[in-house]
Amino acid sequence: MAVVFTFPGKMGDAILQYPVAYHYAKQSGDKIELWMDETTCKPLVPLFEAQPCVEKVKLVGGVENYNCGGQPFHLSLPTSEFEGNKIYHLGMRAFPVRQISLQALSESKVPVTVPVEEFANTPYLEVGEVEKVNRLVVHGQSICPHTRSTPTMWKFLSGVWAECVSLFDEIVFVGAPVDRETGLFVYPTAKEFDDGGDFLKLARFIAGSRCMIGCGSAPITIAGALKVPAVRVHDRIANDAPRVIWDNLGENQLNRTEIELRDEWPVFRDKWLKETVAAEIA
Repeated sequence: MAVVFTFPGKMGDAILQYPVAYHYAKQSGDKIELWMDETTCKPLVPLFEAQPCVEKVKLVGGVENYNCGGQPFHLSLPTSEFEGNKIYHLGMRAFPVRQISLQALSESKVPVTVPVEEFANTPYLEVGEVEKVNRLVVHGQSICPHTRSTPTMWKFLSGVWAECVSLFDEIVFVGAPVDRETGLFVYPTAKEFDDGGDFLKLARFIAGSRCMIGCGSAPITIAGALKVPAVRVHDRIANDAPRVIWDNLGENQLNRTEIELRDEWPVFRDKWLKETVAAEIA
């Protein structure tokens, strides 16, 4: 009998929900299958196929809309799909009221018990050995899909660019071609990394980096899964829903608005970047 976890949402939702499946496999010793949205999650296939606990990744249909992380949450799977399988749905039954990973853990009824601190701070993606580089990874979009305006990440980045240049040996833009083009147009001395639509390549690149700054999209969730220090610059979503819903869990993860970051960035920088650099140099 196969143990199957379904992910009806887009890539960022799937990455935030995956630690529930990861901790189940870790505690049970079972190999698991992941069934994901065929329309949006193809770049995740190589990344999840590389996970030791994952036996199979399958792209499936059934998503009718993305109004709440991909609906219906059960992917409209026919009864025949349950034959010979134990299926856990990690999709959202309703609009979340807490951080997405914690929401999935509480709603899915997956038989896993894990202390919240361990759940929050344990890296849950494995990407193999990577070369560590004093590098800042940046992902920004030209238009925020939620507000239909320029993401406030760009305003935050402009305010910290000079100190980032002094903190890091290189600054690299990632994402779709249009995302990278936007970054390089504003900051022509930066570099770019093309993952070719393969998020295993992107995850390995992020894993070898010092820090990531990004808008509210899938790449920043990879930094959270790897526990690479990351700053997500939050833009308004839905009817100004609480930003905590889209947090990356972990003590070295920050999700704040551009205004909030004016005060909180220096604290984050001094704790997770300057001290780390000094320690590694010593």
